Amino acid sequence: PKPGGQARELLSEQGGDVARRGQEFGSEAQGGAGEWLDKSRELFEEQTQRLMSAFEAGRDAMREEIRRGSGQNG
Repeated sequence: PKPGGQARELLSEQGGDVARRGQEFGSEAQGGAGEWLDKSRELFEEQTQRLMSAFEAGRDAMREEIRRGSGQNG
């Protein structure tokens, strides 16, 4: 057993180490979350662009069919 002062000092040092490790872990987790958010945002933008392209292609095809149909009936 250590005297009270030494025990408190040792506990304080160990507590500081735990706090530092906790901060490091938190920073790493925050960085990882930021990367995940960036990747998710990129994927969302890609999927949105694909959807818009498909929508425009469908709209153009529909207009073409309407144009063709109008030409046959007149």
